[in-house]
Amino acid sequence: MAQLGKDHFFRSLNGSEEEAVSLIDNRDINDYYHSKSDSDEKRGPANNSLLVVCDHASNDVKMTKVDELRESPLIRSNDGFDPGAADLAAFISEQNKCMALLGNYSKLLIDPSLPLANDNLVRVAYKSDPDQPVTFNDEGYLLSERVVKFYVEYHRVLTEVIWFLQPQVILNVHSHHVPESSSDNTSDVYLQSKSLCLKGVKSDIDRKFESQISCSVTEQPCDSVLCSSHLSDSLTNFYPDKEIKSVYLSVNSDFLQFDDRDRQAELAEIISQFLH
Repeated sequence: MAQLGKDHFFRSLNGSEEEAVSLIDNRDINDYYHSKSDSDEKRGPANNSLLVVCDHASNDVKMTKVDELRESPLIRSNDGFDPGAADLAAFISEQNKCMALLGNYSKLLIDPSLPLANDNLVRVAYKSDPDQPVTFNDEGYLLSERVVKFYVEYHRVLTEVIWFLQPQVILNVHSHHVPESSSDNTSDVYLQSKSLCLKGVKSDIDRKFESQISCSVTEQPCDSVLCSSHLSDSLTNFYPDKEIKSVYLSVNSDFLQFDDRDRQAELAEIISQFLH
């Protein structure tokens, strides 16, 4: 499987899989061989060493009924997905010529980054407004249907992609909300890894952005304001004979939603330098 992944694209997704997940394959497959001076020069194999994963890329609630006035703004916020995370994941995938895997449904339906036994797997109220119920969850739902249709499909494709690529590093991209009135020194950028040294990222970000954004690098579980790192933690032991290096990244969603996409690309470039 790994040999096949060096010079082949991943298979096409079927209809049920596309409901749960999408793939961005920026690997250099078509240029594996290129013509030069009437002879074929073999280039290096496609970049399978890095896989970018974005669990909460979409806020699509899949035709469920919502209170448009009260719930739509919440669904478009960090309650419903990770704003800007999909674009950042795409930037990093493009810069590194690697594959990115993105979730295609809102984490309000079922959260792919949480274990099935977690109490918040399907939220009945919005995290930022506990008094506002998530109507399509609070009024009743079939958990088994969501598990099979979204959660299982997402993780099955993810597992198959990992077997196909056999990456050395998996980058899990998220975003988080930093309230204007926050007094707990919440950082704009969080990086967590038990296996890669990422301390140089902080100094590079401080230097590039002149302390306009704050960065925190840790080997410990990230702050409670962030998404769960369960998926990243479990993937580190995916292979029975070796460990995948896992990196958990979360960025202030306000920063990612700025119109200046050059700043997002610059941030992606800095992070990419430390993923090899």
